[in-house]
Amino acid sequence: MICRYNTAISACARCGDVDMSLHLFREMEALGVERTTVTYTGLIQACAEGMQLDKAMALFTYMEVAGVDRNLITYSVAINACTRNGQWELGLQLLNEMARRGIQPDAVVFNAAISACEKGRAWETALKLLVQMRQMGLAPTAVTYGATISACEKGRQWQKALGLLQQMMESYASWHNILATYPPPFTVHSPMCVGLFFSHTGR
Repeated sequence: MICRYNTAISACARCGDVDMSLHLFREMEALGVERTTVTYTGLIQACAEGMQLDKAMALFTYMEVAGVDRNLITYSVAINACTRNGQWELGLQLLNEMARRGIQPDAVVFNAAISACEKGRAWETALKLLVQMRQMGLAPTAVTYGATISACEKGRQWQKALGLLQQMMESYASWHNILATYPPPFTVHSPMCVGLFFSHTGR
């Protein structure tokens, strides 16, 4: 029965149906069905998709009260929720909390945290997270580079952005695949992109 409820809540999360997710969550309590880490994580995801950060964080906090462990996926979902709702500093606090609890972040969590920095124009923190990621033996992905470069662009740190883009080009062969990872308005026509393209190709 737990699996059926968790599957249903996950389905609601994908649709951003917060009300139905909460209904199922309460129904589990009424029926005495155990609410696990998967249950809470799915419900937090639903709240994130529904742009209801307050509910997401209330559930995240209540997990500790209920004695339910938070795992890597729970933190990843919570950090994403903060990023999507413009609370980038809170997302970084959650990343630090992971370290205190001995939960090692993966590339997905770092990407979420760096994206939070990009939203908050915190380019210095984004660069620090990129360094930390590498120190932990995690390879930056195209998403990692894209978010970090965007953070530097927003902070008007053009040389740092160019340096990161050069690193990314050395890691990824397809120029158009690289550009596809960047958020608007970074396009093939942007001045920084055109400049680096010509310097890279020798034209």
